[in-house]
Amino acid sequence: MIRNRCLHGLTIFAVLISTSVLPAQEEKKKESDTAAETKENKSEEKKEEEKKPEKKELKLAGVFVSEDVTEVILRPEAWSSLKVKEAIAHGTQVGSEDVILQLETEDIDRKIEDLRRSQYAASLSLKLAQEELEFADKTFPMDRKITERTRQHAQEDLDYYLKVTLPNSKESAARSLQNSKYRLEYVTEELDQLTQMYKEDDLTEETEEIILLRAKRDVEEMKQFVERSEERTKRTLTVDIPRQKVQTEEKTQKTLLETEKSLASQEINMRRKQHDLDQQQITFDRAQEELEELVQDRNLLTVTAPKEGIVYYGQASRGKWAQVATMDKALRPGGSVNANQVIMSIVNPGPVSLLIDVPEDKLKDLAVGLEGHVVPKAFPDVKIPAKVASISLVPISPGTFDGKVTLTLKQRPERLMPGMTADFVVKLKDEKKE
Repeated sequence: MIRNRCLHGLTIFAVLISTSVLPAQEEKKKESDTAAETKENKSEEKKEEEKKPEKKELKLAGVFVSEDVTEVILRPEAWSSLKVKEAIAHGTQVGSEDVILQLETEDIDRKIEDLRRSQYAASLSLKLAQEELEFADKTFPMDRKITERTRQHAQEDLDYYLKVTLPNSKESAARSLQNSKYRLEYVTEELDQLTQMYKEDDLTEETEEIILLRAKRDVEEMKQFVERSEERTKRTLTVDIPRQKVQTEEKTQKTLLETEKSLASQEINMRRKQHDLDQQQITFDRAQEELEELVQDRNLLTVTAPKEGIVYYGQASRGKWAQVATMDKALRPGGSVNANQVIMSIVNPGPVSLLIDVPEDKLKDLAVGLEGHVVPKAFPDVKIPAKVASISLVPISPGTFDGKVTLTLKQRPERLMPGMTADFVVKLKDEKKE
């Protein structure tokens, strides 16, 4: 009995519990179903949002550049000393033909004056050389005729000596010896006749002896004369005449050689005079050219602005004026600048564009004609409409390409100057596949 009651009570308790739990479970199930549905809806919305193109921003740094820049370069021909006397300050507004740089001129003025004086003396020497050449040119034919005539006369004299003088000398020597022998015969014959005559007449013995003695002495003396004549003739024929012949031939040969040398020397002398004149003319012309170049260089030492604009020191490299500090030191009084170097640039601050650095991985996001806006660093609240004008085909440095952006404003903002920096901003679409 008691057991039955207990079982009945438990049954009633179980029924009560079941009736109270079932609604709670159903409510919980409903909440779970609602949350799942909400999550599924959000997932669907996220997918829908991912399908839509997401807008993103590309920002590239750049520097403003002028479209109108004129570089100031000194290109002297002969003068190398470019010492600064006075220079206009960086950033100065100048007009066309305003003096922007004055270099020292004292040394070049002295050089020009010295060269002018030297050229005057050189012109006189050149004129004298021209006169000498003209005189030599006129006398050259005469000198050649005189030399050729001297050679001809020398040859004729030799021929005459060999044909006439030499035979006559030999004949004269032989005849002189023969005459001496004849005289010996005469005095000998005379002595014989006197001796014969004195034997036949009645002259006194004393007179006879005197005459005979005189005749004998004449004979002896003539014998000695003949002997000396024979020796003299022998020497003349064997020594003197051969020597004279050799000397005459050698003298003639020397004369002929000298005339040949003289003719050659005259020809060479004419060429030398012409060469010396040509060389003087070349030297004079070069000095004159140097003088003219110095005068032109002198005019370069006062530098004027080629146009109206603003003075920038040095040369821009992709819009950046990195040489300002260096050129500021060089352009102080007493400093010096180099030839064929950009010393200053005259910049028209008018129409400007922006040079931008384009990273290699951003090339895909840019194209010529793409529009955006430029935000100057100095004026971050200013947005200037702009578009891409060009992109370089090759990198300007590893991983970086050169880009140019043009401003679509007709007039440049007043305080926007070349060399200032800015960002080029463009909105890009990033399309993703579903």
